[in-house]
Amino acid sequence: MKRFLISGITLVACLVMFAACGDDDDPIEQVTEQLIGSMDADIDGTAWSADAPGAVRSNGATVITGVTTDQTRTIILTANGTTQGNYDFTIASPSGGALVRIVTNNDTTQYVPVSGNFEITSLSTSNNRLSGTFSFDAFSLSVPIDTVSITNGTFNNVLFTDQ
Repeated sequence: MKRFLISGITLVACLVMFAACGDDDDPIEQVTEQLIGSMDADIDGTAWSADAPGAVRSNGATVITGVTTDQTRTIILTANGTTQGNYDFTIASPSGGALVRIVTNNDTTQYVPVSGNFEITSLSTSNNRLSGTFSFDAFSLSVPIDTVSITNGTFNNVLFTDQ
C-alpha cells in the first residue's frame, strides 16, 4: 500500500511538471531574448520579429535597430533624446524618426513615417536595457504612393550601449 501511494504521488508530480512545460519557446530563442532582448511588430498585418535587436545612445539620441537574419526587413527607430518618453513620428516633428527597409527580389525600398509614435517606457542605465512600443504609417522614399503600416510594435529589454 505504501509503495502504491508513493508511486501515485510520483506520477502526479511528473504529470504536473510535464503540464507546466506546455509549448515553451525554443530554449535558444529564450536565451537570445535574455541576452539581447526582443523587437516585434506587424508590417502591413504580417508578424515580424527582429533576430538581432540592438540600441545605441549617442550625441543626445537613441537609435534602436531590429534586423532579420536574412536582412529582408529592418526597422530603425530614432529618438531625439536618451530618456524615457514619447517621441512623435511626423515629417515636421523634431522628437523622433524611423526608417523601414524592405528587400524584395534584391530590390530595396525604404519608408519614412508620416504619422505615429515611439515610446520608451522603461530605461535602465544600471543594466543598459530599454523597452517600449511603436506604431506608424510610412511612405516610400522612391514611390510616395507606396505605403506601409507598422502596428503592435514592441521592444523589450533591448541591450543598449552608450557612445
